[in-house]
Amino acid sequence: RSNTPLQALTTLNDEAYFEAARALAARVLKEATAGDSARAIYAFRLVATRTAKAAEVERILASYQRQLERFKNDRADALKTIKGHEVADVDPAQQAAWTLVANALLNIDEALTKE
Repeated sequence: RSNTPLQALTTLNDEAYFEAARALAARVLKEATAGDSARAIYAFRLVATRTAKAAEVERILASYQRQLERFKNDRADALKTIKGHEVADVDPAQQAAWTLVANALLNIDEALTKE
């Protein structure tokens, strides 16, 4: 849901929003260390201020896995994606994948409007 298609284009592509996604991904990786499911739940809770439903967690994890495969095959792009927010002892492909997940989460209607 969006008020305008331009809203989604802005929030997904604007450097300020992407910087926020980098910071959110770094925070999730530092604070939720119990695995990918725990990270998905934690990231969603930070953004939407509610507990994610099982189907939402599944979609987040599916997105993460797609992005992870992409970044495993392109380390240079992973490093470019996380520039300036590298988390110690975390594979850049994982961090880059969480960054794109965070970018998508920050674009959900609940994050933008907090109804």
